[in-house]
Amino acid sequence: SAGIVYGQDPVDYVNPYIGSIGHLLTATTPDVQMPRGMIRVIPRTTPGIRDTYLAAKIYSFPVISLSNDFSAGLGTFSLMATTGDIKVDEAANASLFDHDMEMVTPYYYSVILDDYNIEVEYTVTDHSAYYRFTFPETKNSNLLLSGLQDSELKIIGENVVEGYQTFGKSRGMSRKLYFHSEFNKPFKTFGSWTGKEITSGVKEKAGSNIGIYASFPTTKGEQ
Repeated sequence: SAGIVYGQDPVDYVNPYIGSIGHLLTATTPDVQMPRGMIRVIPRTTPGIRDTYLAAKIYSFPVISLSNDFSAGLGTFSLMATTGDIKVDEAANASLFDHDMEMVTPYYYSVILDDYNIEVEYTVTDHSAYYRFTFPETKNSNLLLSGLQDSELKIIGENVVEGYQTFGKSRGMSRKLYFHSEFNKPFKTFGSWTGKEITSGVKEKAGSNIGIYASFPTTKGEQ
């Protein structure tokens, strides 16, 4: 549900965080989604904290695919931005954030990941999501894409990651959700992981709890 807040700026008319402190009901999340769109993007905050607004950390930015054949949205993959050495444990990659450095609307979201000094922005269309990351000056700015179960991820060329994730049966059917992800610059270094085992230079992974990472050297403010 959304609360109406009257103001001068159209952004002020809807507060997506109303309902995010759940008392009796499940807390809401600040979703970005087109009306009747197939893509919904949210920040995944500290697991186990029922009230999403009170969570101190962001763990990742999952892309959720919506389908009438399933009663709930299904996460196709998760995306996270970091700096420094590659880590694949979600808790180790999680970053503190401040609501004062966050902008939340039904059509656009931005936040500063305090631990990395990275600004994350995203919006959606009917069938896709657009992300923009603004990095600090560092030798290793990283983007990590992960799949949870029965997935396949592979790097195509110098700047594309494709893959799918398989979900259990609903109405007697299993479902593969595919994605195609393009980056606006070639990967400097890359690799993949299964569980906690990281393999540099490997372009393909299949199985559960897998992921692909790409790293770039960045200048201050590079996007």
